[in-house]
Amino acid sequence: MRKSVFITSVIVGMFFIGCSAKGPKFQSFEKPKNPNNGMLYVYRKAQLVGDALTYPVIAGKYYIGKMKINGYSNKELPSGITKISASTSIVDKGELFVNIPKNGIVCVKSRIGFGFLVGRPQFELVDMKKCEKEIKTTRKNLE
Repeated sequence: MRKSVFITSVIVGMFFIGCSAKGPKFQSFEKPKNPNNGMLYVYRKAQLVGDALTYPVIAGKYYIGKMKINGYSNKELPSGITKISASTSIVDKGELFVNIPKNGIVCVKSRIGFGFLVGRPQFELVDMKKCEKEIKTTRKNLE
């Protein structure tokens, strides 16, 4: 019995490792190249449920990246109010409106929230102090 539980745990663990971000580890925040633009960082930490789901994140008309567990994506965007959205193949989208400041940085935490039987992407605007603490353990999302 213990052997079968161990083998099952190893297989499940290997499955979730395949769903995580594979890029370089987060080093530091980039400033926008154009001072009239701002930087958007979207990151996702591991959670107990929903780790196998990946989903594309869009900010307005710009593709930000495919969100994976323990991963982050960033993009230089025009300043102003921007709608961040994502959807899985199973359910409709989650969204959040954020103000991208000129020559500034905005951090958004992403996760899977569960409703009736299915998961849906959710977003939370986080302050820089919390973002700096949480994002440093993530890796760049690569397609």
